[in-house]
Amino acid sequence: MLFSFLRNRQLRIYSTLLAAVLGAVVVFLVDPYIEGGGRSIVFLQLSLDRNAAEQVVATWGGGAAIRFSRTIWLDYLFACAYALSLASWLLRLIEKKGLSSSRRYSAAVWLALAAGMSDWMENSLELFFLTDPEGFPGPLFTFHSLFVWLKFTALAFSLLVLLRLLIHPQDPK
Repeated sequence: MLFSFLRNRQLRIYSTLLAAVLGAVVVFLVDPYIEGGGRSIVFLQLSLDRNAAEQVVATWGGGAAIRFSRTIWLDYLFACAYALSLASWLLRLIEKKGLSSSRRYSAAVWLALAAGMSDWMENSLELFFLTDPEGFPGPLFTFHSLFVWLKFTALAFSLLVLLRLLIHPQDPK
């Protein structure tokens, strides 16, 4: 059922366009707005330690939580768009090359979707963290870090599979 949804050509095109536009908006407008001239939000995402993350947020100045909460919907939408786009393109190429029965290639579709879901969890935990950094439990911040690394790892593997499918003229078994 999910794969039939991902086969939709319009979904593939519109989610790709939306991901490209939202990616540019998030990187060039939203993140600098949240950061207020401080350290990049990527440093918050890659912080494995709550205290290090608090130091990053401290460079953003007052109102970071408000700025984040006002714009987080764009990042949620971006995560959904890139996950659907990547999963849809992967499925298209897998089926075009006759690799539908390969679990290895089908797993890449699921990894693309897992990246988007992990991004949602990361964003949600960051929202709670920014509301009260000092009161945010350390173990929950570790959970946040796991979602960040899962997102980046799943994205990397999915993109590598996509690249492999794109550059091999015949079935890359």
